[in-house]
Amino acid sequence: MKAILKRIVPPAHRARLRRLIDGMRDTALGIRLTEMTAWRSAADRTHPMSNTRADTKKRLLIIPCDPFSVTGSRGDQAMIEAAVGRLRLRADKLHVGIVTGTAEGAAKIRAQGYEALQIFGEPFSYIRASEEICRFAPDWAFAIGADVVDGYYSAVSAARMLLLSDLAARSGAHVSVLGFSFNNHPKASLRQVFAALHDKVRLHARDPISERRFRAFSNRSVELVADAAFMLQPAIDMHAHESVTSWISARRAAGDIIVVYNIHPLLFKNADAEIINKISNISIDSIVSVSKKHKVSWLFLPHDDRPNVGDGICLAPIAKGVGTLIGDRAYYIDVVPTAPEIKAMVGAVDGAATGRMHLAIACLGRGVPVMGLTYQDKFHGLFEHFGLDDRGLLSPSDLLEPGKLTETLDEFIGTLDVLRARVEARREHVSDLALKNLAQFK
Repeated sequence: MKAILKRIVPPAHRARLRRLIDGMRDTALGIRLTEMTAWRSAADRTHPMSNTRADTKKRLLIIPCDPFSVTGSRGDQAMIEAAVGRLRLRADKLHVGIVTGTAEGAAKIRAQGYEALQIFGEPFSYIRASEEICRFAPDWAFAIGADVVDGYYSAVSAARMLLLSDLAARSGAHVSVLGFSFNNHPKASLRQVFAALHDKVRLHARDPISERRFRAFSNRSVELVADAAFMLQPAIDMHAHESVTSWISARRAAGDIIVVYNIHPLLFKNADAEIINKISNISIDSIVSVSKKHKVSWLFLPHDDRPNVGDGICLAPIAKGVGTLIGDRAYYIDVVPTAPEIKAMVGAVDGAATGRMHLAIACLGRGVPVMGLTYQDKFHGLFEHFGLDDRGLLSPSDLLEPGKLTETLDEFIGTLDVLRARVEARREHVSDLALKNLAQFK
C-alpha cells in the first residue's frame, strides 16, 4: 500500500492522506473491519499450550505501550523494571520476553538480557503474533497500560496492545494490563475491544479518576491500583550521579533548597518551534523571578530522549538561559539517566516541577513534593492518591497565561514542608496499591 501511495500521490499530499487513513482506521467501523476481524481469526487458532518445556523457568511476556523505542521514555522503563524486579522475587528463575517492532528495538532488548519478540512492524499480523506468543509460551504476561489504552494517541495502537494481551491469555498465561490512566474523551471505538477481551485479562486503573471514567465507559471489571513504577527500586548506575550529588551538596552548603524542573514538547499536541520557544522563554522568566525571592537552585532533569519528543528540546535552552542569569544555581543533566538512577537522584532534592508523570512518581515515591505541568488529565488522579489539591497543577493553557507559572512556582516552593508531610502520610498506602498490579502472578 505504501509503495502504491508513493507512485500515485504527490509528496505534498502524502502526510495529509496518511492522517485521513489513520483517522478512518481509528473509527468504530475501522477498528471492527481491520483489527477485530483479524484478531478473531487469530483468536480462534490460539489455545492453551501444554507445558512441555524442559526448563523450570517461569516465562514472562511484556507488551510495551511503545514497541518501537520500548524504554526511550524512562516512564516505560520504570514500569517494566519495577514489575520485572518484583516478579523476580517470586520466581527464582524468570525468562523475560518483550514484544518489539524493529531490529534496533530487538537489539536493545537483547542487550538488556531479555528475549525479543519482533511482532510489530508492517505488515502487522495477529496470526503471526499468536504464533510467536505460543512459541514463547508465557506463564505470565503484562501490558504497559500507561496513557495509551484510551486511544489518545491511536485507537489502533491501543487495540493491538489489548488484543495481544487477549492472545496471551488464550495461550494460557495469566495477564495483567498494568495500571493505566483513562482520559475524559476515550475513543468510543475501543469499547468493543474491551468487551471482547478474555476473562483472564485483568485490567487495572492507576488512579481513582481513571477508575471512575473507565467504569462509565465499559462494563469490564477494573481494579484500582497505583502506577507500577512506585515499585521501582532506586539504583546508582550512571557516572553522572556523582557530579549531580556534588553540585547538590555545594548548593545546600550555600543555603539553597533544590528543585527539579522538567518540561517537554508533548505538553502541546503537535508543538512547533514557536510554541517551544514560547514555553522556554516563559520558563526562564519564571524561574529567574522566583529565584530572586527564594534561596533555590534548579536541577534541570530530562526524563525522555526519544527523537522529536525528548525533553532536551525544551530543557537545553531553558537551562542555558537560566544559567546565564543565575550562574551555579542551575545545573543541567544533558544525558537522560536510567529510571532507577532518576529515582536515586530525586531522593536528594526538595521538590519537583515536572511535565513527566513518571518523574513525578519517582519523586513522590521518595517522599518529595511535586508540582505538575499536566496534559491528558493524568496528574489529577495521581494527586488524588496523595490527597494533594489541584492548585499544584498547571494545564498547557495555564502555562501560557502571563504570570501563572511564576505564581504557582512561588506558592509551591513556599509550602514544600506542608506538602512533604502530606506526601509522606500517604506514601506507604500508595506503594501497597502498586503491588496489586501483580496480584494474580503466583
